[in-house]
Order: sequence, then structure tokens, then C-alpha cells
Amino acid sequence: MKQKYFLRMLLRCTGAALLWGCASKQEGFQLEGKIKNLKHPATIYLVYAVADTGRVIDSARIQDGVFAFTGSVPDTTPADLVVDHAGLGLDKLNRETADYLRIYLHNNAFSVTATDSINKGTVKGSAVNDAFITYNALLKGWRERNQQLLAEVQRMTPEQRADIAMQKQLEARQRAIAEEGIRTMESYIGKYPGVYFSLDALAQLLTLKADPKKIGKLYASMPQPLRRSLRGKLLQHRVETLLTTSIGAKVPAFTQEDINGRLIQPSNYTGKYLLLDFWASWCGPCRQENPNLVAAYRSYQSKGFEILGISLDESAEKWQDAIFRDGLTWTQVSDLKGGRNAIAQLYGITAIPQNFLIDPQGTIIATNLRGNALQDKLKELFKN
Repeated sequence: MKQKYFLRMLLRCTGAALLWGCASKQEGFQLEGKIKNLKHPATIYLVYAVADTGRVIDSARIQDGVFAFTGSVPDTTPADLVVDHAGLGLDKLNRETADYLRIYLHNNAFSVTATDSINKGTVKGSAVNDAFITYNALLKGWRERNQQLLAEVQRMTPEQRADIAMQKQLEARQRAIAEEGIRTMESYIGKYPGVYFSLDALAQLLTLKADPKKIGKLYASMPQPLRRSLRGKLLQHRVETLLTTSIGAKVPAFTQEDINGRLIQPSNYTGKYLLLDFWASWCGPCRQENPNLVAAYRSYQSKGFEILGISLDESAEKWQDAIFRDGLTWTQVSDLKGGRNAIAQLYGITAIPQNFLIDPQGTIIATNLRGNALQDKLKELFKN
């Protein structure tokens, strides 16, 4: 059944069971539910994903307010219960008004009850869903402050966003919110290292660019079954990538073709300071940052500073046009695979712009230097 499914599905692969000491003794899950004031033709859908089979969409008619689902999942799995009140079909529901409840499946019996809207439902008999409520409550204030800042930025005029003083104020607030999030996630994992949502907290720490060594220690503190779960293994890969691309690490080697088909690698720049700049022609913030890179290159290229652009473009024409229009005179490489660029995957790039500053001996000495921060760092390095 084809679906234009739109809800906030966490289709990242599944995690691990919450309580390993009582990991499911039965073969599958049994979910029973009752929505008191709903009757035929209302239909309820259970939507989730597993690694081997992809997205699963199961449905059940609501008879006298009662419904049930059975199935099996390899690990604790995020899912959505979605109520189609008119019985028209999942793909007919409006993304803004859909009535749904996020739950977590694991192989045991549990229940959901509600009066009329599943969105206000209560889950019983499920330790992992109890933990989900606790985890959400812990993050509620932090998420609200994030959303408030985003809303304020969206309401700003282009002139306000371009104001230097305003930019510094926003950056300071964003940094404070990020630091709050980092403290919260680190505390949660420290307190509940064996709980499924510690994996989510670890993923948040990766996004917030927390200290790589702390992230590595927190991951190592989790029990082996959690780390061996599918999601745990995916996070292990991200943690290892972070550690190999953090400050103090040797630059991971790669080879990729430039515009003229020449093979370029970091070792070509031994003896110079090198900025690896991940960008793309379609990336607005990248294009806005390019004038800063051009200025830095003009000031320090003769002193031993180089830039190597790594594009996440798919169109050679658009890539080369952006290079010309932005006046990027340094070497550019790309395999034209977009976000699947081999170097981007090697360096764990999930968002751009990003950059890494490499010293003459091939060691990463700084990351994500933008605007004045790059000029200040180069001024420090070349002060003699």
C-alpha cells in the first residue's frame, strides 16, 4: 500500500530493549487499545519501521471503541498510532491535523486507552513508554527554548538578520541553549545508561557537537546489549567517525577528482595550513560564507594557507557555476553524489557548511571556523 506518510516518524533504525534483565520472553508484541467515544467507520493505523523489511503499516477497525495489534520487532521500535476518524484511508489524512500518538513497540503485552483522541492516550504496562514520558518531560523546557528562538528568527526582517550585533546576540543565545542541552543529555545518560532513550540522548549530543571524548566515554558506559542493537551500532559508527575527525586527530586520508579530473588528497598540502570546506551550490549559508573564505584566502594564501573545497553537489554545471560566480580560486573536488559524497561520509558530515582546519603536519586543529573566527585563527597562526 503506497503511502504519502508525513508524520514525524523516527525511521532511524530501531534501538534496544529498555530493560535487558527482563528482555521479552514472548515472541512478539500484543497491543490492545480502547478509545471510548470512537465507533465504525473509524480506522486506526500502526506505523513503524524495521531494518530488514522497511516501513510497516498495519490497520485495524475500531469496534465499539476497541482495537488490537500483534506483531514482532527485533528491538525497541518507535511507532505511531494514527486514527482515521472518517475511515477514508491513511493517505487522505492532513499532516497538520492528523490524530496520532507516538509509542514504542517492544515484544510484550501493553495497552493504550483514550476518550476520543488518540493524541491524548495513556500507555500502560510498558516500561519503555513510561521512560519515554520521563525523557520528554526532562527535555520539555529545553525544546521550548529552542522553538522560541527559532520562531523569533523566523519573524525577523532580512535587515535584522543581517545586523552584526543581532547576529552575535543570537549566536550567544543559541550557544547557551546548546550548552544546556549538552548538560541535560550527559546527565541523563549518566543516570540511565541502560535505558533505550540514552541512545537518543547520545544522538542529540552528536548533533550538539559535544566534547568527542565525553561522547565516547558515555557510549562505552552503556551496557553491551544496548550498544549491540542496530541503532547502537549505527551510533557507534558516528561516535568513531567523530573521534577520528576531532581536534587533535590526524586528518583522515581520501582521494577525489577535481574539476579537471586530477586526483587530489590531503597529503598534497603537507607543510601548509589547509581548510577542508564542505559546501554545495544549493546551500544558502555556504554561499553566504564564501565571501569570508575568499577574503581569508587572499590575505593568507601567500603565507602558507590553502583551502580545499569539497562539494556535495550532484550537478556539475551548477557546481562549476557557483565556483565561478563566488570567485572560488582554490581547488575544488566532488564525486557529484550529493550527500552521499565519499569524503562527506568519511568525515560524518550531516549538515553544511562545515570545515576542518589542518596544520602543516596533518593534524586537525580547529573545526567550523566561520566569519571572523576564521580570520582570527589565521591571524593567530601567522602572527610571526
